[in-house]
Amino acid sequence: MNGKFWGNVAICTVILGLGMVAVSKISASTGVMELLVPPVQLSQFMQDNQDKIQLGGVRIRVRQSENLVDAVFAVDNTSDQDIRGLEILCSFYDAEGASQGRNKWTTHDTVSAGNRGVFSFTTEQYLNQAVVSSDCQITRAEMARAPLITVHRGVVGHVPDAGKEGRGPAAGSH
Repeated sequence: MNGKFWGNVAICTVILGLGMVAVSKISASTGVMELLVPPVQLSQFMQDNQDKIQLGGVRIRVRQSENLVDAVFAVDNTSDQDIRGLEILCSFYDAEGASQGRNKWTTHDTVSAGNRGVFSFTTEQYLNQAVVSSDCQITRAEMARAPLITVHRGVVGHVPDAGKEGRGPAAGSH
């Protein structure tokens, strides 16, 4: 019984433990979709602000022949702070209410406090033709902060009055 033997015993124990967790997870699920699609979780910021940051409108159109999904979301920000980093998650369902998958859209644009932001996306995604409804919600957002670096743009090109009235070196001085 050398180190190689005990190493093999440890690896087998880990694999056996993972197998037991997998079997218990599979036996506790109600279907394949529950195994593959985790439950929706809101970020802490969204949990604290979900009454102030809401979807004001959703329009999803599927172009089956091209496997494209056109999505337009209106986000109402009635909070007193600007927000950015929005993550919108949509779950799709068939006529019986069975899950047919999900998609997530993210935008890093800012929605100012008290305003509405409208965001459009076109993504390539296969959606089953049985999809008849969707349920969308904002799962993540963050407070917009001032940028770390601000670029100040100066005048480009020749400035004709650069030497007059204290705007630069006096004419003739070097």
